[in-house]
Amino acid sequence: SRAGPPGPGSRVMTHAPPDPQQILAAAGLTPKRSWSQNFLRDQQALADIAALTEAGPYRPVIELGAGLGVLTRGLLAEGLAVRAVELEAASAELLEATLAGEHAGRLTVLRGDFMEMGPGALGFTTAGRSLLCGNLPYQLVSGILVRAVEELRPRLAAILRIATPVTFL
Repeated sequence: SRAGPPGPGSRVMTHAPPDPQQILAAAGLTPKRSWSQNFLRDQQALADIAALTEAGPYRPVIELGAGLGVLTRGLLAEGLAVRAVELEAASAELLEATLAGEHAGRLTVLRGDFMEMGPGALGFTTAGRSLLCGNLPYQLVSGILVRAVEELRPRLAAILRIATPVTFL
């Protein structure tokens, strides 16, 4: 019999994720509470998302709200090509400055609002499936899922972690 995809808790990360508070302090940034920014630092949650990305041939991976790049680093460590969508200019600049050079050819930082980007800009193609992933504030998830189902569904799978309205998880 064939084994199913890895499940939550079935994988352990070999490296600790970077501490979002240290990244923010080093970059001179503060979380925008008005945007409900939250920063994933739970090692097991990152490992679970990485394990789930192995469940299918997803190309590319579109990460929504890449922020400080904590999840981005985990996806890149899995050997995936990542199109990191980031609305905040300072965070997009930080991603480009800290990750783009090391992962040239596998990381593209897309500056702007996912809800306003067309499928072509996001990297969707008619061949293969794409994976939408992210650690998103709960109040944004319904709009994102509606758009994904209405516009992108035939070519899309999604792994979304829905964050509660606190700054650091």
